[in-house]
Amino acid sequence: MKKVYIICFILFIFSSNYAANILNVRIFYSIQFKDNEFPADVIFIDGNLYILESKSGKLIKIDLKKKEIVKKYHLIDSEGSIGVTFYKEKLFVPIPNKNKINVYSFKNLKKLKEIYVTDPTDIEFYRDKGFVVSNDKHKLIILDAKTLKRIGDFGKVGYYEREFRYPFDLEIDKNGDLYISEVINTRVQILDNKLRFVNFVGKWGVKSGTFYRPKGIDIYNNYLIVADGYIGVIQFFNKNNGDIVYLLGVDGKLYKFLSPVRVRVFNGFLGVVDYYQKKVLIFKLGDISR
Repeated sequence: MKKVYIICFILFIFSSNYAANILNVRIFYSIQFKDNEFPADVIFIDGNLYILESKSGKLIKIDLKKKEIVKKYHLIDSEGSIGVTFYKEKLFVPIPNKNKINVYSFKNLKKLKEIYVTDPTDIEFYRDKGFVVSNDKHKLIILDAKTLKRIGDFGKVGYYEREFRYPFDLEIDKNGDLYISEVINTRVQILDNKLRFVNFVGKWGVKSGTFYRPKGIDIYNNYLIVADGYIGVIQFFNKNNGDIVYLLGVDGKLYKFLSPVRVRVFNGFLGVVDYYQKKVLIFKLGDISR
């Protein structure tokens, strides 16, 4: 209960002073999970929405046009999973408590391979390489995208450029720039496709443009979208200069989540996993011209 009061107080400070930058969107669809279920991630594939449920290892397919569940699949040995990535007709599912990433065929969901990495929280690909976030080891693990074999490591624990403290989520833009959310360093670090430092976005704080516990991130046009898993807000930054542009809102007011841990964008839709609320929300972003 004490934590709830603290969160509410922080949200009051946040929303009281920074309502001017609201990006007004509408809730298009939402799905509420049961008390014993834990939604972990959401992805869009071929116009359909897929939600990963962590506790039982289910992948739930949803028809967005009809706004209804199509089917629930069981991913073998995926209990405790924390995310899912789609790449070249395969699903990559990090399972931190088992120190591995399971690889499944998207066609038949058969498990194809296991990639052993300490405490993986995300995996993304660019050209001939895969990049795995190793949360507890404070680094990126580099894979050969074809063989999925480990070919290198990058980073170490620390506060400075090219260093990390508890990296969590990773996104790669069309230029190959890497965006890594760092939960304890309270920032998003940007590296270019040769892993050279580019910029830091955000810092510790409870004002707009700052973070308390940044978790899920995604890229949408020229925006870097960041979910703060503790304060419960989603912010849009200019990905080129790091300036804050918008706060996500509904009906003209700042929208407050309990614990947003993943965000995904596809074709004007924003999917958000609110982990402790046990809820997935899909927002219609509309046109963002600024």
